Amino acid sequence: HFAKAFKINHEQDPQYSELAANAIRYSLRHDLEDSTSTTLVDPAEIMSTIANAEEMKKQRVSSALALASQMGPWPMLSPVPLIDIAIELDYWHTAEQVCVSSYKAATSKVEVPIVGAIQFNKEERLEEAIKATEALIYTAMDARLFRLADNMATKLYEQGGQSKYVEARLYHAFDTITKVVHKRQLPIIERQVDRVDKSVEKVKSDLAKDEGGGNNKQVLDETQVLLLSDETDSARKQIRRFALNKLTEAGEAAAAHRLAAIYDMEYVYDEKTILEAAAERRRRYLQWEECLNGGIPNVLSEPQELRIAFDRIRNDAVFGIDAEWDEETTGAGLFQFSGRNEVLLIDIPALSSTEEGVKALSETVGALMNSSEATVVGFSPRQDLSRLRASKCVSNDHWLSGTRAVVDAQRIAGEKEPKLRKLGLARVCQHYLGKPLDKAEQCSMWSSRP
Repeated sequence: HFAKAFKINHEQDPQYSELAANAIRYSLRHDLEDSTSTTLVDPAEIMSTIANAEEMKKQRVSSALALASQMGPWPMLSPVPLIDIAIELDYWHTAEQVCVSSYKAATSKVEVPIVGAIQFNKEERLEEAIKATEALIYTAMDARLFRLADNMATKLYEQGGQSKYVEARLYHAFDTITKVVHKRQLPIIERQVDRVDKSVEKVKSDLAKDEGGGNNKQVLDETQVLLLSDETDSARKQIRRFALNKLTEAGEAAAAHRLAAIYDMEYVYDEKTILEAAAERRRRYLQWEECLNGGIPNVLSEPQELRIAFDRIRNDAVFGIDAEWDEETTGAGLFQFSGRNEVLLIDIPALSSTEEGVKALSETVGALMNSSEATVVGFSPRQDLSRLRASKCVSNDHWLSGTRAVVDAQRIAGEKEPKLRKLGLARVCQHYLGKPLDKAEQCSMWSSRP
């Protein structure tokens, strides 16, 4: 607040940059250490001797990030780990300000004499600023905050948003179409398809300009290149197929026929065509039966159901987790908890609404996720855990008391195969299992019952 009040920044007062960087490092020393670990440590465990640790951490992090945005100590400090820390506390706007500050400093034409030990030269500072923006947008998408990701990719387009622009727009359109079909607001579908088309055209046009002598440091990964292509999985073709599929599922055959005619696509609503399309999708994407035996399990909404199912997997050494939620709701709508040979589909809203349900959650999955003897694997699970903690709980003591058993498979895969660091779960599955996951149903109405 002092720096902002007196308009002190890195351009006017470069001698303060190193001091600011050291102050930020000291203030966030625990958090910066945790950001490189594959084990997720609860904030309360980091500062377990302080009764109000969570609130103190928020104040400490908020102040440190504000100081970073104002002072711009980017020659001495990378913005990337600061983004991770901000997102952990849902400080999305503050994280965006850090991205803007670091990019502005890296691209400034004002030559500022730097006082102190420089860790990043001007070109490296630009690379770090772009990485921070990419990490921010990627994490928003991973958190299913598709509208936020789309908005940030648009606003921060020049400073890292371009590399995620089409994908963020595509998944925002998936999410919107799912909702408007459910509400029968069908005219909105065409606008969503048009927005995706325009995003593809914009990126292609800008890339062509860069090839002609631009200075764009952003690099598209293989997912983004595929989305811009004319292949089957391009963004333009995906959004059209998705729209037709959703309309078909909703029984809106007339609307599907109309869109198919507009987009010059073949569309025949008959059982044979639907079965052939489903078979082709099963061939292209990883299927349940290729990984596990038995049919898809029922959702567990009763305490006794959860206890019985959990007893069948409790002796496994390694478990997998994934949570699903709607963007507009607080907490998780569905929690997937997997043993070696069985997956439990846990109805968090139903179970956490009763004392007996909370007790069942606490004594089963809650206890295991905080155990020192188990390994619970998630793929970039920070947002999953945040949503689980934010789920409404009828008891004063939340069923998820800690997460020391949880490890991040994305970080592990990235350390083993550096080319996988920026790829999502679908592409990582393709690398290890030979087929990608079908992520279309990620945009389902997870809070709807049945």
